[in-house]
Amino acid sequence: APAWVPRLAEIVDEGVLAEVHMAQRRTLQDLEDSNRLLAEFAVFSEEKMASMGPAVTRACKQLKQLRADLDLLQKKGKSVRERIREIDPSVFDMGDEALEQVSAGQ
Repeated sequence: APAWVPRLAEIVDEGVLAEVHMAQRRTLQDLEDSNRLLAEFAVFSEEKMASMGPAVTRACKQLKQLRADLDLLQKKGKSVRERIREIDPSVFDMGDEALEQVSAGQ
């Protein structure tokens, strides 16, 4: 121990030193408990991730396919709408006005 430690013990009340020592022990115990809980949670997380991984992967693939399907439907819908508009340019005018009114909150 450094040379100043014995002199510090002479200056500071033993009761105070005992309280500091006890606080250090409690802090160490709390840190050890926290470390144990974190280690247990890490194991738990790894187990759950391993069991859920295939389901999450499957769901992500399904969502990706759904998005591709929706994109294709939107593209086809736009194409059909453009062909109809070429045949009769006024066919969607009433619908566009109604949509604008709804969008404007009227």
